[in-house]
Amino acid sequence: MPKIGMRIIKSAVAVFICFLIYLIRGEGLPFYSTIAAIMCMQPGISNTRTASRNRIIGTFVGGIFGMFLLVFERKYMVGVSEIFRFLLISIAIIPVIYTSILLEHKQASHTSCIVFLSVVVNHAADVSPYAFTVSRIIDTLIGIFVALAINGIKIPRKKNKDILLVTELEDTLMNSSGQVSGYSKVKLNEMIADGAQITLATNKTSADIVSLMNSLEVKLPIITMDGAAIYDWNSRSYSYVEAISHETSLNIIDSIRNAGMNFFANTIVNDVIHIYYDEFKNPMEEEFYNKEKLLPMKNYILTSLPKQRKTVYFTVIDTSEKLEELKKILEKQVYCKDIRFVFENYKDGYKMMKIFSSKANKGNAVLELKKRVKCTRVVTFGNDNKDIAMIKVSDMSYVLSNGAEEVKELASTVINSNDLDAVVKTMIKLFYIKRIS
Repeated sequence: MPKIGMRIIKSAVAVFICFLIYLIRGEGLPFYSTIAAIMCMQPGISNTRTASRNRIIGTFVGGIFGMFLLVFERKYMVGVSEIFRFLLISIAIIPVIYTSILLEHKQASHTSCIVFLSVVVNHAADVSPYAFTVSRIIDTLIGIFVALAINGIKIPRKKNKDILLVTELEDTLMNSSGQVSGYSKVKLNEMIADGAQITLATNKTSADIVSLMNSLEVKLPIITMDGAAIYDWNSRSYSYVEAISHETSLNIIDSIRNAGMNFFANTIVNDVIHIYYDEFKNPMEEEFYNKEKLLPMKNYILTSLPKQRKTVYFTVIDTSEKLEELKKILEKQVYCKDIRFVFENYKDGYKMMKIFSSKANKGNAVLELKKRVKCTRVVTFGNDNKDIAMIKVSDMSYVLSNGAEEVKELASTVINSNDLDAVVKTMIKLFYIKRIS
């Protein structure tokens, strides 16, 4: 059975405090306070602030519209049939919702409607519309501020702020569906807010993970492109790049063209990825291009590599046989010691071969990041062979139970699978509880 979490306990405490405030006030309706407190009690203080802000806006919008409607009814609709009153209330829902949209707080619209209806439907005929509306607004605001106060309370705990926690993104922090769970996002953001030094390592470019990074509050630079670059999400700039020299890049391009194949040469210009390529040689290349060209922070350019431009990495898409033949050709070249190869499955029998500088790997990127961060230990989380380099340079390493056997043998500890939020749960223990020696 799942454990009773702190959000559940805090919700119960907030409800009880709302009842206590009602007893002290001696007026109002605790129903509205308790409902507001429960609705605003979100996972993580930042989510609670967002929900509270929307609910405050919605409360005032709904309350003001409700008050005006009550005044209008008393002045112009005395003795009017109930059906016409209900029709007017229903029509009034339109400007209530639309006002929230105009205020650019669409999420506040449902709160606006709830408060509006609570005012106009439950109002007693012998009570002042102004006093009744103000009372409903106060009731709701009490619940909102109680939720903010309770959710902002943190139990003092010792924190290991001197360790650098680096987790692989793909198949490690992400689950088998390719998503970072809501639980992991909330807990990561909570730890970072408490001072945890957490960052990500990914095989992707910064452009590929924009939507994910918008939901994470990572403050440290992240390792991208399989260790070839470090990207600072706050300044939107690359602070470290290990690229293939221009001369070697031209030699690689000649070998690819002589093999009758196309390439995508990934470069960085003014912190934006520029990708140079030739005419497509197979349908999978064109499909890849059509999918990737829509991403922000990426520019695809059908032309030769400009003069003096270094290449962060090459991408070649073709069948396994052709890629292996190309690899053998490149391995015979004098510059072969300066490059390394990474193979990935693509689709429909096609594979993707990436060519990096031999110095570009996650291990070197972790060491570079360690120089910039005040830490005494480095702890890494990985899953497959691409993570070996960073596991080797870490003080402690954790590999998932569904990880590659070769990687498990190198790790300090094997933990649960990525579908059980194992990475974040282990981070919590390391950051808050376990003292690393």
